[in-house]
Amino acid sequence: MAVDKKAKRASPLFLILFALPFAGVGVGFLFFSIVPSLYEWQQMDQWQPVEAQLLSAKLNTHHGDDSTTYQALASYRYYFRGTAYESDRVGIMSGSDNIGSWQEDKARALKRALAKGGSISVYVNPDQPQKAVIYRELRWGMLGFKFIFVVVFGGVGVGLLVFSFYHRSATVPDLSTTSEAWLANKDWHNPIRSNAKAGLWGAWIFAIFWNAISSPIPFILPEELAKGNYPALIALLFPIIGAGLLVWAISATRQWLRFGPSPLRLNPYPGAIGGQVGGEVDVRLPYDANMAVAVTLACVHSYYSGSGKDRSRRESVEWQKDGFAHVHAASQGTKLAFCFNVPSNLPGSQLSDDSYYFWRVSLHADLPGADFNRDYEIPVFPGTAQSSLALSDASQHPRASIERGKKLESLLNARQLQDGVELNYGYFRGALGKAIGFLFGFGFFAGGVFMWPTDAPTFMAVCFMLVGGLIALACLYGLFNAYQVKIGKRGIFTVRKLCGVVVSKRFIAPEKIRHLEIESRGSSQVGKKTTQHFVINAKLTDGSKHRVVESLDGRSMAEEALESVSLLSGIQAKSS
Repeated sequence: MAVDKKAKRASPLFLILFALPFAGVGVGFLFFSIVPSLYEWQQMDQWQPVEAQLLSAKLNTHHGDDSTTYQALASYRYYFRGTAYESDRVGIMSGSDNIGSWQEDKARALKRALAKGGSISVYVNPDQPQKAVIYRELRWGMLGFKFIFVVVFGGVGVGLLVFSFYHRSATVPDLSTTSEAWLANKDWHNPIRSNAKAGLWGAWIFAIFWNAISSPIPFILPEELAKGNYPALIALLFPIIGAGLLVWAISATRQWLRFGPSPLRLNPYPGAIGGQVGGEVDVRLPYDANMAVAVTLACVHSYYSGSGKDRSRRESVEWQKDGFAHVHAASQGTKLAFCFNVPSNLPGSQLSDDSYYFWRVSLHADLPGADFNRDYEIPVFPGTAQSSLALSDASQHPRASIERGKKLESLLNARQLQDGVELNYGYFRGALGKAIGFLFGFGFFAGGVFMWPTDAPTFMAVCFMLVGGLIALACLYGLFNAYQVKIGKRGIFTVRKLCGVVVSKRFIAPEKIRHLEIESRGSSQVGKKTTQHFVINAKLTDGSKHRVVESLDGRSMAEEALESVSLLSGIQAKSS
């Protein structure tokens, strides 16, 4: 069947005109400032030191709208091979700035030398003796500051120019004109390419940009500490984060080199809402029957939140299912296969817009060396198609059931009673995540404390301390609280303790309990991995709820926990 498309041609002229000034700034700083400075710095190793007489020395101060810059100025006379010369060059880089205290320090030293008679040592170019300089060291902080303009402005400008030349026209398919909408979008053609390559480029671009912006900090910081400006230590967070981003980019590169594109061949094609979603991926890995590959299928709502400068793209999970892929030997490595049963009341795939729904398959395996991580945005539409792979639902994979059982046993810490079950949630649940959250919150709080005595706006310091303090306290509470639940024929009895001290206690009679039910508590996202969080509540006859099970990650685990607690307690469960 032919697919009608509505084509929309976009002229790149506006984009080119927009990009040229950015590219010009970046290229200008690179070839007219940074490269000449580095070249002269190398050449000055051959310049010869001679005695000179200072004629003048001062510090020029320039006041702007929101900053003050400084410039060390001097003039001096020197003799080279019997000929007298005069020069006013102080350092390699000219002009005024406020990057560190170099200008002020050099002006102060030159004024002292002038007061003591004006005798100084300068460096002269033996091939062109009219060229001389007092200080020939390279200012790395200033070089890093200029490099920011090269990377940020030049990167944006050159990137937009490349984009405009490679995308001189764009075709936007109109999905309403065909019953086979998945054929209208080239990104939905089977097999489906993963986003690994785009993620690799994104990781490196983001890492380079971040490190370029934070590169002057290690050179400026010692000077600030020498002045007693200890709150400046908070700036170390930026290069530390930059190092982490470089590790992330290197990890993404190792993954790509090891596994390659690894496209996904959907079966059925497209995936069916009300039927099945399945597929196979060939991976360049030696076959290992014990390899565990987690697979997640998610329907995601992507939308913009906020307005103006606070407008940002958000994602929320409409529906998600987790499981494990079946691992088979293949002619050139390993084949991963999976299949999910999908309910019929979900939205189908849509083209990218301000607000739209899309479907994503994620595969992950912890392996020696580089881990395997792939995400695929796939076409899924209403239908009843079944996969010819003849596999059980990935959520029912034997490994999935075992893993959920282990997590559930560890989480619930259940003890069977004569008339019900006792659940014990100990201290330090989810310790790693809460510890990281505490450090993050404490870092914000400390940043606000450091800002307080400085010239930073008071409201900013208060916001940092308030937000950081609340996050840190919430994480500490999560680490140091314990919860005990006894549930059965005699009702529900709960006790919560904080550092061993009882902070709440409640008893609910059996006649007041209607049923047990799952409640979604939002989701969290790390990269492309989204985790849904659930709890199990006892729904009471007066319409209120009381927490019975907490900290459940994933719908499959929540459903299994609901079934287990209902079976052990004898209280009816309401299916979601």
